[in-house]
Amino acid sequence: MIKEVCEPCCKNINIGQPILECEVCKIAIHTKCFKSAGFSPIDEMWMCKECSQNFTPCYNPFAKLINELDSEKFYDDEGTGDDPGLEHKSQLLNDCNSYTASTLDATVGQLCPINHNHTPGNSYLSTYFVNIDGNGTNFDNLLVDLHRIKHKFAIIGLAETNTDEPLQELYQIPGYNSFYQMTMAGKTKGTGVALYVADHLN
Repeated sequence: MIKEVCEPCCKNINIGQPILECEVCKIAIHTKCFKSAGFSPIDEMWMCKECSQNFTPCYNPFAKLINELDSEKFYDDEGTGDDPGLEHKSQLLNDCNSYTASTLDATVGQLCPINHNHTPGNSYLSTYFVNIDGNGTNFDNLLVDLHRIKHKFAIIGLAETNTDEPLQELYQIPGYNSFYQMTMAGKTKGTGVALYVADHLN
């Protein structure tokens, strides 16, 4: 029988020993060797040093939920089991690509040609969504990012605005009408959504 070797200590990994596995390349090590191996948790996943250096973090709230549902106790009869819907959503977010402003502008421009006259026959509708993590600290950065992208999106969606509807006038985007939903009572962070709809859309 071929035994797997823990690279940090160069010793065999025996049956019953606590192990830690990189969730990207699947390399396994002794749990006690994780510091010397450079293992670290990123986006709710344990990764080896090499994989963590090549990994681009992305917003994926489903990954943590899936990890919580995946019970490692084989005797847990009350486990929820696999949820294909959650796993599919998580995979979609993991498959998202990272773009520079210029690359994103070029890509969106090819997919949704700009209709300068806003004629009714235009079948393209481009949307831009971002988890802003608080208008108070990040709204100005959003305006800068939108300025760098030449394409004018038809709809801009914001999550976690932490902003109530009466304060929406403080956070306006030129050329858009804003619609805010009231934040959850008792929460000051991680709540509130908003939509900005281009003026030419009725």
